[in-house]
Amino acid sequence: MGWLADLKHYRDARDALIQLRHAANRLEEELSEATVGLQAHEEEFQYRLAEYFNNMETVSAEAAEIETDRIRRRAEYWQVPMPMRPYKSGESNEFWEWHDPHHRYYISDKGHSQLRRDIHQEWEMWWKPWLSWGAVAISVLSLVISILKW
Repeated sequence: MGWLADLKHYRDARDALIQLRHAANRLEEELSEATVGLQAHEEEFQYRLAEYFNNMETVSAEAAEIETDRIRRRAEYWQVPMPMRPYKSGESNEFWEWHDPHHRYYISDKGHSQLRRDIHQEWEMWWKPWLSWGAVAISVLSLVISILKW
């Protein structure tokens, strides 16, 4: 029953990411509608822009939380070590980004791609022996079929 729960969790996380991406698009549309006719130096424009950045930072932090959880689960499954986080709060490095709305670190794009690459290498190392035996089995099966047809 564990794989069914994992599948449901994956579906829910994927749905949440889709909703967050739609929310980010709505925020951009709302900003463009709210700032029509306003000049960049006006106080109302600056207020709307600050509100947009605040809301967008919250949405991006929620998306980063989901993506970090997903890549962490995959890394644990394939026994790939996660990169080290910075020691001090508020600092970022090439693998981790600090997100103020949640006051937590989430994996950066570079860290995400590094982990995906490492996970793929582990996956490939696991499948290589099976694939070579599969090729041998297919060859033997085709030989048996050709002998039977003869």
